[in-house]
Amino acid sequence: MNRLSYLLGGIVFLMMAVLAGPAASQDVAEPFKLGTFEIDGQPTLGLVLRDQFVVELEAANRDLQRAARYADITMAKDMKELAARYQMDLKSRLYEIVNHVTGANLLEGSGRASYVHNVGDVRTLPPIMYPNKILNAAGNYYGHISESLPPEEQRKIAEERRRQRGTPYLFIKTTGAAAVIGNGDPIIMPKGRPDLDWECELGVVIGKPAKHVTAAQAKDYIFGYTIELDMSSRGGRGDERFGGSDWLMGKGHETHAPLGPYITPAEFMPDPMNIWQKLTVNGQVMQDARTTDMIHNIYELIEYGSWVLTLEPGDIVAGGSSAGTAASLTVRDAPVPYLKPGDQIVASIEGIGELRHTVVPETESPPTSFTPTAPTVRVAEPFKFGTFDIDGEPTLGIVLRDQIVVELDAANARFERAARPGSITMPGDMKELAARYQLGLNNRIYQIVNYLVEENLIEQGGRPSWVHQVGDVDTLAPILYPTKILNAAGNYYGHVGETGTPEEQAAAAAERRKDKGIAYLFHKPATTAVIGDGDPIVMAKGREQLDWECELGVVIGQPARHVTADEAANYIFGYTIELDMSDRGGRPEGGFSSGGSDWLIGKGHDTYAPLGPFIVPAEFIANPMDVGQTLTVNGQTMQDSRTTDMIHNIYELIEYGSAIVTLEPGDVIAGGSPAGTGMSRSVRPEQIWLKPGDRVVATIEGVGTLTHTVEAEEEAAGMPTSGSR
Repeated sequence: MNRLSYLLGGIVFLMMAVLAGPAASQDVAEPFKLGTFEIDGQPTLGLVLRDQFVVELEAANRDLQRAARYADITMAKDMKELAARYQMDLKSRLYEIVNHVTGANLLEGSGRASYVHNVGDVRTLPPIMYPNKILNAAGNYYGHISESLPPEEQRKIAEERRRQRGTPYLFIKTTGAAAVIGNGDPIIMPKGRPDLDWECELGVVIGKPAKHVTAAQAKDYIFGYTIELDMSSRGGRGDERFGGSDWLMGKGHETHAPLGPYITPAEFMPDPMNIWQKLTVNGQVMQDARTTDMIHNIYELIEYGSWVLTLEPGDIVAGGSSAGTAASLTVRDAPVPYLKPGDQIVASIEGIGELRHTVVPETESPPTSFTPTAPTVRVAEPFKFGTFDIDGEPTLGIVLRDQIVVELDAANARFERAARPGSITMPGDMKELAARYQLGLNNRIYQIVNYLVEENLIEQGGRPSWVHQVGDVDTLAPILYPTKILNAAGNYYGHVGETGTPEEQAAAAAERRKDKGIAYLFHKPATTAVIGDGDPIVMAKGREQLDWECELGVVIGQPARHVTADEAANYIFGYTIELDMSDRGGRPEGGFSSGGSDWLIGKGHDTYAPLGPFIVPAEFIANPMDVGQTLTVNGQTMQDSRTTDMIHNIYELIEYGSAIVTLEPGDVIAGGSPAGTGMSRSVRPEQIWLKPGDRVVATIEGVGTLTHTVEAEEEAAGMPTSGSR
């Protein structure tokens, strides 16, 4: 069962309760918004009324059920669950809560309920903590495209786009606590990156899984609307490789995805394609436009995004920026200064609210420093970690001898009963295990492994029920699900220039050896793309240039920010394999161009990030910069290399990535692909592509083997084309 199966299957439990009670009202007394707030130190879902009052949803729901004997419905625990359940069973319940608190005068005065607060008395967090994906539209307002050019040239370009709109361009914005911030939180200006710009964008919040949704259907998949500030570092790469564009460096820095303040449910925004949006800096209006100026409307963006990958509840599709960014020559006679520390930004969108932020400089604090806790015992033999489908549930397991899976929680319970070493709760998932392993949990794992070996609990005759053969359980992706997967592009000497002749490739590699340049990392979708060992790789319909890249995946163990290459090894939990499946078909002609590259089309399709099969703790890979990696297709060797061929080693990649954004436990940094991809002309005379039925086997020394079969996407629409209006 792959990751998507768990996602879709997990929604089954979200069915409407049918207990007896008053019929749900079909009308609501007044419109409302939804947000997440810090109340008593905890993130709490709240319903916002009149932009003044926050009503704690869980407490209000309990009060409603006691007071009026309504059906017993469990409230959502976070905004992603609320989005998924809204149309199923929660919309009517929220209407009932609104009618109850307004009708019973519970909002203010002497009758105010204890679960009602003034907006100003609670901290407003990002409404979604945290989206699995934020997809931003680039160059999607006629007034924004080429606005750094003089007005006459900009008008010509805009008119050309009106005649032929081309295909939308979406890129992945960094998510997680490192990038997504709530109303009022400071925006950090990265050190050495002074060209900080603003983009006020309408954020569409997805309400149910959407795959191959047409523009005509898209409205039914929208939960609501919010504001996203797409903060942008305009300083460029300082390295013209990869066409000069770098979405991670340009858009992915710490705090560069402010979100909120609330989500307005879709029913209260009758025409989102004709609303006003404005941004001011220190009170001066910089952006002032309506969403009517979008090139591709929000429904077309959903169509396009859902063609590439499955949009999940709580995902954000941001509609792009209107004219008026700092570099604009079409809105002002001259560019205005980029943001500086102390500047006040206010982004407003009609019907949603305002996001207010202050720019602060990145502090001069020293780089993060961390020393792992060494185990106090020696382990009997090396082991690996994995996540397995056992009795229909994802279960953490220890892997011994590449043959035996031991359920971690059950093994720990048995060990504690036998040895009485003190009680330790095992992690609930691999991200938690990664975060705790180097803080002392490694010592308990060593003790468990020693106990299993000493008591002969892994041998065939003495196995308890929680010890399994690897082949008897379904191996899932070891991390369900990384907050971030960052892949290195063009990071093996043998891979750069391999679309050319052997002589051209050798020249490109020699040039890189003289000047390694700056590392390049791009986002891989960390949920919908991830599959486990044995799951099928689904080739997108109409996209027949499917290629392979076998990569060493580095799994982060501790929060890493501004970590030096010399210190980076301390932040590594372990190693895995990532298959960076690649669609080499390129972008369609016309529309937005970024040097011709499109990382979402090229790398982001569903199932295009196979991960696993297991994670090897870092201490069992003596030198990760000298391990072999091979990939075969139908038994024929395509890639055969060693990590010694990397241009920027894994420690340098951690240094580079952590300079942009905090790397979090369970994040994966993939080191790049060696020579031998399907597009290579330096390894073989002709380019070859995968086809349905092909069997791909990727192996990395000391880690294991990933095996997958390619399947054709069935009953799916081809690529959406918007063309001209």
